[in-house]
Amino acid sequence: MSKKYNVLIVVDLQNCFIQGGSLGSPNEEDLIKYIDLVEDLDTKISQNNYDLVIFSKDSHPLNHSSLSDIINPAVGVYTHHCRNINYNCINKERNSTYMSSEGMQLVKEFLCENFKDYVKNNFYSLKNTYDEDDYNFYNPFLKDYFIKKLQIKNIQQNIKNIESSDSSVKSSNINTKSIRSAMNDKTYKINTEKSQKLINLINNNIKNTNNKISKFFIKFKNTLDKKYYDMDISGLDLNYLFLNTNNLKNIIYKLNAKNYDTIDINSYVSQNNNNLEIGINRSINFREEPQYNDENYNIYNINPIVSTNSISKTSKTKYISIAKGQYCNYESYSAFNYHIKIDKEENSIIKELFNKYDSNLNKLKKLPALKKYSTGLFEYILKSAKEESSSSQNIDVNIDVCGLVTNICVINSVHQGIAMWEKVYKNKNSNINCNFNLLEYLSIPLQIDIPGYNYLNYNYSQPIYKEPNLDKHLEQIKNLETLFKTKFEEDVIKINFSDLNEEKSLSYIVEYKINNNELPRKLLFKHELNKSQSGGNKIKIYRRNIYNNTKPRAPPKPRAPPKPRAPPKPRSPPKPRAPPKPRATTKPRALPKPKAPPKPRATTKPRAPPKPRALSFY
Repeated sequence: MSKKYNVLIVVDLQNCFIQGGSLGSPNEEDLIKYIDLVEDLDTKISQNNYDLVIFSKDSHPLNHSSLSDIINPAVGVYTHHCRNINYNCINKERNSTYMSSEGMQLVKEFLCENFKDYVKNNFYSLKNTYDEDDYNFYNPFLKDYFIKKLQIKNIQQNIKNIESSDSSVKSSNINTKSIRSAMNDKTYKINTEKSQKLINLINNNIKNTNNKISKFFIKFKNTLDKKYYDMDISGLDLNYLFLNTNNLKNIIYKLNAKNYDTIDINSYVSQNNNNLEIGINRSINFREEPQYNDENYNIYNINPIVSTNSISKTSKTKYISIAKGQYCNYESYSAFNYHIKIDKEENSIIKELFNKYDSNLNKLKKLPALKKYSTGLFEYILKSAKEESSSSQNIDVNIDVCGLVTNICVINSVHQGIAMWEKVYKNKNSNINCNFNLLEYLSIPLQIDIPGYNYLNYNYSQPIYKEPNLDKHLEQIKNLETLFKTKFEEDVIKINFSDLNEEKSLSYIVEYKINNNELPRKLLFKHELNKSQSGGNKIKIYRRNIYNNTKPRAPPKPRAPPKPRAPPKPRSPPKPRAPPKPRATTKPRALPKPKAPPKPRATTKPRAPPKPRALSFY
């Protein structure tokens, strides 16, 4: 009999994603859905015997180029959020940073005011007309030509001349000082340096005009231990709403503590005798290129928080947190691995003029599932599962995934987890089997609009069973299926299994609800790969109504009796048809003319008899 090891991954349930955060809705009414989500998650954890619960934290260096103050897939899907002010991407070899959109706009205005001819003739797009309000600062067809052919040094010298000249030379309130100030990108400070005490946040929400939110925070304050009052709330912390839960309150407080060890990459304090010493207040060595090493992922030094399960007093659950997104030149929308490489264009006008990177020139390259791109999470799960069983015992590792931003980070954690298991760890762990489940009813998608990525653009911003419009349920399920199919093809199949030499079936379960009273339904998402089948890979989605517990389903409401039909109206008698008209008589055909008799043939003359032969003598 195989040993079961149950894992729950809660993806990025952070303050920056909820109401008041950099990506949260400004509408305070939306805070209710996060309150419900946290309460449901607390209940789920307390009622299930999870062996391991992981909370991931989205964490980016101060000037990570994948993020922007505008939403643009080429630059970065998200606005500035989850910034770690202690780390940035500047090093001794590359000391330049990135420019904000505000700084870029000021550069455009500065050049157009001071060097109109240059902009008109060399920056502007290939049009015959020029409009000062419609210039194109980066014409991709002329960028290289401008850098190589025109004298950049002349522009740099002109900038210095303007800086050193008197006030009469300054142009229409735009000068280099304002440009350089904007290039420091003040938007980085929104969710990193700014934090508030928990008690202040509670008091502000108690004054809220929404009665439900006010009552919640009054209860929040009455039930909260005073030792939490001075806890700082910032974008990198796990959701402060956990502190109103029955079971997770103390655990979340410890996971948010500054002296708690999280799984992160390339962590060290000091290195003596080739032994890596991991401890409190570690420094982090950010590398441009990931280098795989089990110790670098710190998986053998993490001390998890252990708590007795409230249902099963004999079962204990381990809790850890993991920081993802820490590499400067890589991006991770998955809790398991870095799967996007950011290729930067070094040769740019911005770099020449201001020693700043222009993140508009970034190219995002999808990466295959490789060991060196791991965040360390899969290693920790497998290590923990083996510790709970004997060496000869078979293990079924069941991984449930939920959290915020379903349409990107949550679904990527499922897809990339499958890819990492199939390509990296499966063959090396023959006695282990991994199954993935996405808990859609414990996840909330982010309401975003990304041009060209329609399958990411949800038409709703909450789980299906929270949608008040019942007519939209079917549309939401269809949207989920499109998301799963498209992203699985793009992120897993094309990148990892394009050269498949054997038959394989990749699948996971999606649990969802139609309404709040029913039990979870299960949608089996199955991708069958067969090298011999014609027509390429095929995706099958099976909808199953599977119920995991014994809670009876509510009986259907009796239908109203049908209304009696009105008796049919008597039909009017058919009108008599007019008699058919007699057909016109046809004329008799004329008799055929008699043929003329054939002419007699001419008689032939009789042949003359043959003449007698003359006799011959010898």
